[in-house]
Amino acid sequence: MDLHDEDSDAAEDAFAQIVRSVRFSSDEVAFALTPPDGGGGLEGVYTTLRSTVLPNVFGGVDFVAENQVLALDPGGLFSTVIPTGTIGDHCAHVPGDCGTYRLIGGGLFSSADTIRNG
Repeated sequence: MDLHDEDSDAAEDAFAQIVRSVRFSSDEVAFALTPPDGGGGLEGVYTTLRSTVLPNVFGGVDFVAENQVLALDPGGLFSTVIPTGTIGDHCAHVPGDCGTYRLIGGGLFSSADTIRNG
């Protein structure tokens, strides 16, 4: 830490004690996305297109379009980019693009009507 006052030595010592006390077990595994129980149910790539017209500084208008992609795995994983391989492989290597989902809602005469993230 880069402190410049009379408490800097105490803060440095406290930080060193905290860092020294952290020990990772050899049986711990790396972060992995695990779909929730009952997760999944959909498969495919879904896209939405959001467009708008904005005035620009020259007195005209600009057309702005934003495309969002959601690739769904039937096991409960999703990716916000289209993976080159399987969604599971992509999520193992780039978990920041991924998450988990499950379908909720529905009833006796209807199907699930809501997708819940994680």
